[in-house]
Amino acid sequence: MLEVIIPLSATGLICAAAGPAASTWYLSPSGSDSMGVGSREKPWRTIRFATGEVPDDGSTIILLDGLYQGAESISRQFTKPCLVRAENPCRARLRSPADGNRALTCYDAANVTFQGLEIFGSGSTKGEYLIHISTPKTHHLLFDGCIIHDGYNNDLIQNNLYWNAGQAIPHQAGDLLVPDQDPARCIADPRLPKFDPAVTLPRFDPVKGEFPSGERTIRKEFERLVARYAALGEGSPAMHKADPGNMPEDDTLGHPRGARPDIGCFEHGR
Repeated sequence: MLEVIIPLSATGLICAAAGPAASTWYLSPSGSDSMGVGSREKPWRTIRFATGEVPDDGSTIILLDGLYQGAESISRQFTKPCLVRAENPCRARLRSPADGNRALTCYDAANVTFQGLEIFGSGSTKGEYLIHISTPKTHHLLFDGCIIHDGYNNDLIQNNLYWNAGQAIPHQAGDLLVPDQDPARCIADPRLPKFDPAVTLPRFDPVKGEFPSGERTIRKEFERLVARYAALGEGSPAMHKADPGNMPEDDTLGHPRGARPDIGCFEHGR
């Protein structure tokens, strides 16, 4: 164990022992929960098993590239944040079992961040949530930089806008949604506000009674974030391009859509 010795006086010393480092563990689609040990060379197979085995020391569980098919779950309350992340962003792909649409269940889980994963269903006609987060003991779950596909037998491949900063839109075998399958696709810059990578997370300060932005209610903070990151810019090609027959009556703020709705969650000018 590393020790740092700081002289205090001619007759005394203060010894500060370094704390244990957070551990790192590995999963692979070809791994084994029964035969693996959680190393890169002998990885485990499932998030369910790994989150039950790793120490509560701020562990990181790394998913190696590949397709992880099956119903995953987590039901552990960590006291130190546990990170479950893809080794390479969006190349670790969680897919529900062929006979269902539930890819991930989080019951009684706490202090877990999922980072860089792609999560999607198998196209089952079962009416299941893709991700189900529930129970009163569940708290502090964060999905950071994940691609989460919605729907099970009603993915709408029509009148969508696609944009990848002017670059080709990547897709791979097994994708359930491919832009080329959209007969009314719009490939153009939606003119959304530029994302700030240094964005301050909206964590409420109970002492000050406000969010870091100064807003004092969840509703006001939500409205601020929508306006900052989801509002279409003037002249956006997404305006008035959605199919009214397949859009909700109101947008994410509860504003009515009207007869010529915009593509996306936000209705411009409402």
